[in-house]
Amino acid sequence: MSKNIIVFFGGMSCENEVSIITGVMTANLLKQTKRLQVFPIYIAQKGQFYTGKNILQIENYKTDAYLDFTEVYLQNGYIWYKKGKHFTQGERIDAAINCCHGTGGEDGMVSAILHANAIANLSPSMLASSVYMDKLTTKIFAEGLQIPILPYVTIREEDFIKAKDKFFQKIEELGYPVILKPNCLGSSIGIQVLLDKKHVDEACQQAFAYDSSIIVEKYLVEKRELNCACYRSSQGVVTSMCEEPMSNASILTFTEKYLENQKDSKRIFPANIDAELQKEVQSITKKLYQKLDMCGVVRADFIISNGQLFFNEMNTVPGSLAWYLFCSKLEDFQYILLDMLEVALDRHKKRNNKILLRNSGILECIPNMHGGIKK
Repeated sequence: MSKNIIVFFGGMSCENEVSIITGVMTANLLKQTKRLQVFPIYIAQKGQFYTGKNILQIENYKTDAYLDFTEVYLQNGYIWYKKGKHFTQGERIDAAINCCHGTGGEDGMVSAILHANAIANLSPSMLASSVYMDKLTTKIFAEGLQIPILPYVTIREEDFIKAKDKFFQKIEELGYPVILKPNCLGSSIGIQVLLDKKHVDEACQQAFAYDSSIIVEKYLVEKRELNCACYRSSQGVVTSMCEEPMSNASILTFTEKYLENQKDSKRIFPANIDAELQKEVQSITKKLYQKLDMCGVVRADFIISNGQLFFNEMNTVPGSLAWYLFCSKLEDFQYILLDMLEVALDRHKKRNNKILLRNSGILECIPNMHGGIKK
């Protein structure tokens, strides 16, 4: 039986354009199978949902051409299409996958919409998405699992003016150089490496332009970065081999990630590391995945320095869904997506079979209009 599946892309974040690339790739792969009816839905930066015949043509997003598409929304598991001032009911949706990086997607918003509509979710849940979107919460969670992380300090924008001197002192105690990041952002946006205290105030102000809180970590000059991806298959949790992204800059920049020629991608895969370190990275990735009972594809990022391994962050919607860490050819990734779909549908079915308590009798104890108590 054919299944109806939504591919969400775009999103209410600075990473909207990156998400378009991921979403178009994913939708086109899923469209190759006759088992699925694919419904791509673009989420604009202001939050509107759109779909249309040419929704997967990237040219439409270089301008505001997407505004001519049909506006839609979800209710009771159905797509509703806007026609004039009214909406008409469309298809019943079986499942959906989230390709929205950053705020309004990767933070759990899309997962919440799917949960409210009783739609199977191929991506991480609301809880896992929200935990790993927030860098501070991620660190607290990792510390609770006794997973090594870099020393850090954090502050909210509302506390910055009245407590910034104390915050700057905490940064001094970390010891320069440090790396400053918006707390809930990705794709290297707003991130700066600070060699001394000279520009720390300015860097904080710039980061607050993107987010309401920032986090500052000890920056390791001599280091290597390692990435490891993970997904839940019908046979269990699968972890990839590690890759080592390469960069000549102090951090892997947005330009290097997305704007340079991807055929000349600067990475080593598999990473040139010993089997023991490979196993350790895979084990931590799997642990972080399983402890929140995740599904979908994620990518865990690590740093190794002077023989010490540190967990850095988790991407619950990794760029291009990290297909290149599992497949030598993009076309083969569709089979992983189909496997993920079966897992999502099975988990959704089991969840729907749980008891939902109704008419527990509580309201019978509320006084009636005449002031008496119903028995």
